[in-house]
Amino acid sequence: MNEKEQYPHHLWEGDGSGSWSYAGKCREETAGWDPVYSPTSGLFARHNSVVYMPADTKTLPEGTQIMITDDESGTGKRVNGTVHKYDRGRFHNRLWI
Repeated sequence: MNEKEQYPHHLWEGDGSGSWSYAGKCREETAGWDPVYSPTSGLFARHNSVVYMPADTKTLPEGTQIMITDDESGTGKRVNGTVHKYDRGRFHNRLWI
């Protein structure tokens, strides 16, 4: 039986000047059922995707520009966005864009 990879996508971090640096593997899922969350500020925000990453992935602060691609070469772009919230978990990290 062929198992699917847990993190099949690739995460890139933008520096604001148009350059991208590789940040690691991830899994991007489109927000389908309820794209609203309440961050610690108590305000509600809408997001388009939730991105899951291994627990050892570096923290990406709110406001960071990111790009998700299908391959490590940076081609096959899936989605671009801005980090709305970053959550460091025990088994994986996730962010909302």
